[in-house]
Amino acid sequence: MPALLRYILDVRRRRFVRDLQRRAEWADEARNAPTMQAWTKAFTR
Repeated sequence: MPALLRYILDVRRRRFVRDLQRRAEWADEARNAPTMQAWTKAFTR
């Protein structure tokens, strides 16, 4: 049982870390929004 509990906690921690990384990436994209918009415009044209 403790092994299962440890596994669940590990999975949750990994998911939490991945969420934080994704949020950091979103923050970077938001900061680069003007260039991103120009890039997507050029790409979708």
